Amino acid sequence: MVCCRPTSVIQYPVVTNPPVVVSPQICVLCGNAIQCNNGVVIPVNVGVINPVVTYSQQTCPVPTSCCKAINTGYGNGIPVVIGPVRNPGTSQACYCMKSWLCVPGNSVSINGVGAIDPRFSVCGSADEVCCRASPTINIARNDDLDKLDENVVNGEVSFLQPGCGIQNKTYATAQPYPVDTGKTYFAEFPWMVALLTVQPDGKYLFQCGGSMITNKAVLTAAHCVTNLGNNRPIARFGQWDLKYQPGDQPLPFLDASIKAIVAHPQFYNAALFNDIAVIILNEPVKLNVNIAPICIPQQGLLFPPGTKCIGTGWGKNSFGGTYQTELRKVELPLVDRSDCQNRLRTTRLGAYFQLHSSFICAGGEVNKDTCRGDGGGPLVCPTATGQYFQAGIVSWGIGCGSSNVPAVYTNVAKYTEWISQQLATYGAY
Repeated sequence: MVCCRPTSVIQYPVVTNPPVVVSPQICVLCGNAIQCNNGVVIPVNVGVINPVVTYSQQTCPVPTSCCKAINTGYGNGIPVVIGPVRNPGTSQACYCMKSWLCVPGNSVSINGVGAIDPRFSVCGSADEVCCRASPTINIARNDDLDKLDENVVNGEVSFLQPGCGIQNKTYATAQPYPVDTGKTYFAEFPWMVALLTVQPDGKYLFQCGGSMITNKAVLTAAHCVTNLGNNRPIARFGQWDLKYQPGDQPLPFLDASIKAIVAHPQFYNAALFNDIAVIILNEPVKLNVNIAPICIPQQGLLFPPGTKCIGTGWGKNSFGGTYQTELRKVELPLVDRSDCQNRLRTTRLGAYFQLHSSFICAGGEVNKDTCRGDGGGPLVCPTATGQYFQAGIVSWGIGCGSSNVPAVYTNVAKYTEWISQQLATYGAY
């Protein structure tokens, strides 16, 4: 008998494989499908109006014969660019392409598949989606989490970390920044973590946010860490401005190498169910004024609707806006689940959308929201003790900052026991 690691665990270090040389992928639109020279065939949306079939003032509506009779310049099909395969070898294998090219699985999706905006995009552009080359696989909804009891508790933690959730005011400005500005001061949120990947030129590329939960572990969203391929991430603690070098801050930031990434085994990438992962560090991180853990709530804790919580990150300041180098914050009210579901049903999700039990909602106020690039970061709520507890993980939304449209977060209190199990397994308390 052996103990087998689940596929949801990424274990480091690994043997570095030599780069795989692949032939260029050449794809054309012909009929109602994209066909590529490597055998990939992807059904496409050939509606009445489809911008892919307009080239140099020549049109080819629903090109059933590869445009031979309409535009001889594209007799073999219209050239189409699609991205490399994502999640290869799995049922979630897909290719990045313009959203209007991809055939929707159904006219109404109760889970938001293809309609939600994850706060970290698998594809490089906001107008792209990851489209399956094969028909959509029907995956049964996982309602196991619905069976967990929800109850209001008094703010106890399941595993107590000394000094967790305390905002250090050593570097606070003499005159506090107005809440609506989103500005933060150095070390205001010492649990904030930046997940970075190292590029071939040695430079760091920001991927997602995360939160320090112990000196050996980081909490983030599963969608941030399951599609990195050979790009091994690092965790950066204590950084306030991403353009700074260690000596530019009052206290230096620290980079930590990663031992293992444990995504939730029931994470479903298409609709972001169970969007949570624990990152285990190789070595413990030394605590400091700008490096300290956030508190994790008891299993099943229910934060009351209307509670003013804070989201933090380096993401875009609006949908289609620019990324921030300086850590920003936004105050967001928690939204009742049924109210949130009803509001989301007024969006492109449709009247039959069902909010999965792994989510909570916050926001819904104009121009106040977490956005693309904030994925994996914490949503923290204050308690009577003055400590902050992590209520959510930035997961997805419908655009950013729209009136009456809340953003959706992974409900951390649903997973406290699972988090504790991972910390115990890896000795990361």
